Amino acid sequence: MNAQSRSSRSLLTGLALASLVMVVALVWISRSGGAGADGTDTADGGETASPQALQAGDAGPETHEAVAGDRRARPVVGTATPPAFPIEAVKRGESGRVVLAVVVDPRGQATAVSIAESSTSTLLDEAAREAVQRWQFEPALEGGKPVADTIEIPVEFEPAG
Repeated sequence: MNAQSRSSRSLLTGLALASLVMVVALVWISRSGGAGADGTDTADGGETASPQALQAGDAGPETHEAVAGDRRARPVVGTATPPAFPIEAVKRGESGRVVLAVVVDPRGQATAVSIAESSTSTLLDEAAREAVQRWQFEPALEGGKPVADTIEIPVEFEPAG
């Protein structure tokens, strides 16, 4: 096997591994219900600001009482295809974590996806944003009724080593 074939095979293995990590994370999120350490619902299993705080530009945590039938928006696992690792980013040796702020409407559509925390790579940031924009979500519920919500979705880009 020549060097170019080994390099291509390594690249494909890295892309497959990155995709697998994303799928495992999304399955874990959906099965855990997104419950955070403090008992409040979060999309990524960690502590995130409430939709009201994110919309107001305040990243501080907000406490609220959970009511039966309430939950945060979350990705539908079958539609949450992980972003492809851009080949140009791999060639440049770029990797990192992107955190996206996603506005989810009551129908479960992502109406806005913005970069909350950049990976410092425009290629990785845009790949993550474009992929998540196509995802379907389970809308947030308040009192059992679908409502708009803003959630944070972390996306890791790590090449296979």
